[in-house]
Amino acid sequence: MTLAPTATGVTARFELDQPTNAVTFVADPTLVRPAWKLVTPGLSFADGRISGEIAFDRFELALTPDPSEIDRTYLSVIRMDQGFAVYGPALSLSEGATSLEFEVPEGFVALAPTDPTQGYSYLGPATAVTLVGGANFVAGANVPPWLGERIRASLTATLPFYTAQLGTPPLTPLVLVSVDSPGPTAFRGDVSGGGVVSLRFHGEKWAKADPEAGRSVDRFVAHEGFHLWNGQGYRPLDGETAPWLHEGAAEYASMLAYLAVSGGEDNEAAMRLKLGSHLRKCLKATKGRSLPVAGEAIQKGGAVYDCGVVLQWVADLEERSRSGKQRSVLSLWRDVFAATKNGYGVADFQAAAKNPAWNELLSTNATVDPWKELLATLTALGVELVNRPEPGDYRGALLHHLLSQHCEPGQATGFFTEHDHVRLDTGARCGPLSGDPELVAVEGYPFLSDARGGFEAAQRVCASNGQLSLQKRDGSPSLWVPCTKVLVIPKVWSVNDAPRLALPVSSTPR
Repeated sequence: MTLAPTATGVTARFELDQPTNAVTFVADPTLVRPAWKLVTPGLSFADGRISGEIAFDRFELALTPDPSEIDRTYLSVIRMDQGFAVYGPALSLSEGATSLEFEVPEGFVALAPTDPTQGYSYLGPATAVTLVGGANFVAGANVPPWLGERIRASLTATLPFYTAQLGTPPLTPLVLVSVDSPGPTAFRGDVSGGGVVSLRFHGEKWAKADPEAGRSVDRFVAHEGFHLWNGQGYRPLDGETAPWLHEGAAEYASMLAYLAVSGGEDNEAAMRLKLGSHLRKCLKATKGRSLPVAGEAIQKGGAVYDCGVVLQWVADLEERSRSGKQRSVLSLWRDVFAATKNGYGVADFQAAAKNPAWNELLSTNATVDPWKELLATLTALGVELVNRPEPGDYRGALLHHLLSQHCEPGQATGFFTEHDHVRLDTGARCGPLSGDPELVAVEGYPFLSDARGGFEAAQRVCASNGQLSLQKRDGSPSLWVPCTKVLVIPKVWSVNDAPRLALPVSSTPR
């Protein structure tokens, strides 16, 4: 296969070893191929398959940049100002090996991994390429100067920190920066085969320097930088069933790297807020279950990062406590990498920690309550947790409490929060709450402006097995709804205080 850049994308010319009536591209749910057009006449292209009534031994495709970012997938073609990045694995055929070559016009270069079929390759102007810390760094002329400089500075500071903690990176990175991402997410990134780091930005937010945007860039670079070790240098074996291990490790490591480079009590406080947020969201996503038992509920979206960070944080605090602050969770990862040959998984991380107190969080036993032990462990390790529900937490806890008592078992129910009321999604399934009623208050307390007052009033009624008065938006007679179960304050933990996270930039773990 030969790739050549054009003004609008990339041409891919395939030459086969022998004539055939059909070839098929490798099927992989992490790949997207939405913007490909077959150029060769007499052939058809559908569902990843090129076919023809007459045998063929060559064909040509026109590849244009993908129109949108999709969760945890690799884009086939990324625009980079006047150049493009092309994802080699998306072009591999299932019938035998595919070799990849490049044709570029004068003034353009092709930068690729040792095996271009394993990761992204850059085809574009040579003027976009510089050297940063021994790595090829590519940023088009349309990348705002402040953004390019911030990424360079972050790489220059972050990679030495990881090297001191984890050892020399297994791969020399090629860093590709694009502000042509189709979105809708403001920034996305990945590390593909051969150590290619792709950092993609979308929207006007990045046009001018901004302190918050700068901090986001630092964390983003640090997250993707850690994947040079735990994503490509050492392969995750449980990537689909337990993505929270490698993604959580990268997200937590980015917090440590950011603090090591930036320091400051304000940043420590900001990280504590983030840890509290991750803890709350993971508890909600798992519904109090262990990570393996929660299964699909935490295998996609934000829960992957929330629960992964919680695991890494507890492992970090325990390792520091056990070693007299001579080791950290990065020491555990260094041990995991040193012991691996074919990759690593959840069991390897557990084994490296040697019977950690957080083992129950990784238990496959559905009868275990891992969070009770985990929260006690956090407290014992110096974390001050405060239950701090917000209005939405009180409102949601009350409404779900009532729905669980009156709706038919196994029926999906819930509610929608509008600008001046809540609307129940009950249909004909929930007794006195049926009919999708629009509610504005409980016991006279407005749902939106005094959710806590309404919750506490409902607590008193429910404790005496009474009936709650729910006021309707249209002013019609109130609903009187029995409440015969105790209403418990929702658990919404915040981290009030915790041990410092920052590690010395130059420290080497034992």
